[in-house]
Amino acid sequence: MYDIDLHRDWLLSLVDLPPGGAVLDLGCGKGGDLLTLAALTANPDARFVGVDASADNVAAARTSSSDARVEFVSAKVGPDLHFGDQTFDVLLTQEMLECIPDLVAFIPELARVLCPGGQLLASHYDWDTQIFNGSDRDRTRRIVRAWAEMKQSWMDNTDPWMGRRLWGYLEGSGLFKGDVQLRVMTNTEFAEPWHGFRRAHWFAGLVKRGQIQASDYDAFLADLNELAVNGQYFWSVNRYVYVGRRSAR
Repeated sequence: MYDIDLHRDWLLSLVDLPPGGAVLDLGCGKGGDLLTLAALTANPDARFVGVDASADNVAAARTSSSDARVEFVSAKVGPDLHFGDQTFDVLLTQEMLECIPDLVAFIPELARVLCPGGQLLASHYDWDTQIFNGSDRDRTRRIVRAWAEMKQSWMDNTDPWMGRRLWGYLEGSGLFKGDVQLRVMTNTEFAEPWHGFRRAHWFAGLVKRGQIQASDYDAFLADLNELAVNGQYFWSVNRYVYVGRRSAR
């Protein structure tokens, strides 16, 4: 089982869905996590709703399941969620909250659509904790930092520290009560389909954006390959999950 699968199993194991309850997945992508939850839930009255801004993702999600309990909606998340008050028992979101420009104003929407006592699972990588072993520390730090700070075209906002800020935003709102759990994803193999390998190759986009030099990127990749041959390659990143309940008020 690969690293991303292990993380998914861990995250979904935290979901506490009551019998016949409803789940909302904000930023659901192609719906894999929501469909897994549906497959694990036999109750015919359960409901699973996924929202994603990408029409292509939603189209792919819809073709992946014929389960009538599952619904996918193509819509941009924020600032308002177009669902009724106290509609859902569980709200799941991954790598999405950093994209909300005014998160403080948006958090009450998360609470509004949750039933009193409903569960919030908000997960985020903290990209400033991403590390690669490397022979050139300055170059490695520079490239990793450039990736952490990069704002992709589909993002309205970016915050590489969102993982460490989940607690302050959510618990500090006074609308939820919970704690933060951590899982460190690590790789010692530099190859597909390991996450660190993919991240390192996604860094090529930094060259296209002019954020790093092509010569630096080529040297970075060559260094990682050499480390892997010599049994010294290592990559990791921290992923934090706020696991909370909506206050009764």
